[in-house]
Amino acid sequence: MGDARIAPEVTAKGSIVLPMIKLMRQNRERALQLLPPDLTHYLDERVIVTHWYPGGDHHRLTLVMGELVGGNWEMLGRGLALSELTGAYRHVLKPREPLRTLRALPGLWKLNHNTGELDVQWSAPVATVTVKNWGLALQEHVAIMRAYMLQLLEMCDAVEPTVRVTRHEPPPNSLVIVESEFREPEPR
Repeated sequence: MGDARIAPEVTAKGSIVLPMIKLMRQNRERALQLLPPDLTHYLDERVIVTHWYPGGDHHRLTLVMGELVGGNWEMLGRGLALSELTGAYRHVLKPREPLRTLRALPGLWKLNHNTGELDVQWSAPVATVTVKNWGLALQEHVAIMRAYMLQLLEMCDAVEPTVRVTRHEPPPNSLVIVESEFREPEPR
């Protein structure tokens, strides 16, 4: 049923569950074919953005989303960034200030995840984002995180951003290191 790598105390905020459920509802027939029976209730129940949902459910919903989009984790990460950064968390996005926006990620992380400690370090032209002890640091989630960060950088006008995962160790003692290389935009 669940994934033994995800501890029972791991949870994810409704704000990251809801965009997935919305897409599944738009593709209800296909989603019902893919969803395990114990997760179909998400299609009919209200997902509350401020509630915490089981990490195991979040992971299995993510896997179904991956099937719905043909394994396009890039699209899922970028879509989540667009949903959050133009919606509930638009205050995090600082136009034309990519470094300042990245430095807001630790606070945003704590709003969405009950595990993991995110840190941002800058040594021009590279920002290094490190996440330790993330209960959902599985391959799919890390791929989504990388694409999310690229979309975030593009949204705040970073010049020629690239984002790559340089280290990934899954739970229980997870470690994810993502490096983003970019230049700040010229002042107007």
